Amino acid sequence: EIGNKARFFSSPDTYAKSLFLAGNQRSKIGILKRVLSFYITWKQLKNPRLVDRRYIPFLAGILEETNNIKIPDNIKILSWNYDFQLELALRHFKSELEDLSEIQNHFKIIPTTKNLEQPSVVHLNGVAGMFKDHKGIYFNACEKSDVISEEDFLLKQSIEDFRTWSTKGHEIDDLLSFAWEIESHQRIKEAVKIMNETEILVVIGYSFPFFNRKIDRILFESLLTDSSGVKLDLKIYIQDPVISDDHIKFLRQSFEIVDDIEIEPLRDVNQFFLPPEL
Repeated sequence: EIGNKARFFSSPDTYAKSLFLAGNQRSKIGILKRVLSFYITWKQLKNPRLVDRRYIPFLAGILEETNNIKIPDNIKILSWNYDFQLELALRHFKSELEDLSEIQNHFKIIPTTKNLEQPSVVHLNGVAGMFKDHKGIYFNACEKSDVISEEDFLLKQSIEDFRTWSTKGHEIDDLLSFAWEIESHQRIKEAVKIMNETEILVVIGYSFPFFNRKIDRILFESLLTDSSGVKLDLKIYIQDPVISDDHIKFLRQSFEIVDDIEIEPLRDVNQFFLPPEL
């Protein structure tokens, strides 16, 4: 049913908003989140080694080894993805950290990091498969299942884990959120601070969908100006295999990006782009 509705509305996000606007649909939205969260989690845990191959060399290029390996202070990552591909890739460099919340806390990743004032990564939509209980403790469903090699057993165990968390009802909160729910959320406030301090923006594989438009406008408004006015020295790279002049024109109109700010298209997507300014 959710798959059919998502196709009808073009995305699960729009379907969820239609339920919200219809009123008294919180239970259906909760079910939608759990099913979507389970699907994304299962697809990744089905093969723990199935991390997008571009993450590892990207992280190898930027991570710093000081007293402890970290994402450098001059690089920030904002993600609209629901998945935890980044965390799985980071575990490649910090293998002693098994739990996703441990990885997020070490690398200062919102939503679970305790370093809210200076996060390195912000998951704007939260993370599929992660929850917070009434004590403020973060955990991820299936956290023990990803060491199981037999696929049938893993699927059954994953379903059972999600069923267990789902029966707790009000005792736990999903960390998967939709854009129309999070405008006043702390993670957006932190993302706004990051964008305001940004001098070089690299957009990787993002289509700027309409259901994220309101938040994107908030972020770009912060990006484009600082205390002295318009940041004319700002540089924007957009990595997308189908980027065109019409796309760039649309972005300028949508987010009021003046012509003096350069937007450079990048059509090679074999690796995540690292700007020469780094």
